[in-house]
Amino acid sequence: EWEESFEDNFPSITRRPEFDINYYLTYRRSVYVHYELSRLHIQMLWDVIDMAQAHGARVLLVQLPIEQQLLALQQKMVGDVFEEMLAQIEHTSEANVVDLRAETRFEFVDINHLSARGAYNLTKKILNPLIKKGEMESSD
Repeated sequence: EWEESFEDNFPSITRRPEFDINYYLTYRRSVYVHYELSRLHIQMLWDVIDMAQAHGARVLLVQLPIEQQLLALQQKMVGDVFEEMLAQIEHTSEANVVDLRAETRFEFVDINHLSARGAYNLTKKILNPLIKKGEMESSD
């Protein structure tokens, strides 16, 4: 049986507004401008899902939290392209998709990345209970 053995001993962070601005502008000016799905990455994702399921693992695809400003930009410039692809994977495989992009109650180091403490708390409060719930459902 799995047992949590980590402590919340993470150093404090100082969020730097210029990092948020730089990430936002990078996504606005380049990443999202001509966004398209990568066939190579989609195939690699399918390969990982197939391999995991072949070994009896349950697959959970998680969209990690991002700050609301970046999420709004993503929705405006990219639309639902990525979500539609994940929905198709979820529909045609036994993988489950969890969209946590709007979960902004956890500590961020910048507009696009959780801090170590934020990732720990997200895992402890959301992901681990989902995993435990899945274990309970699969043992019924």
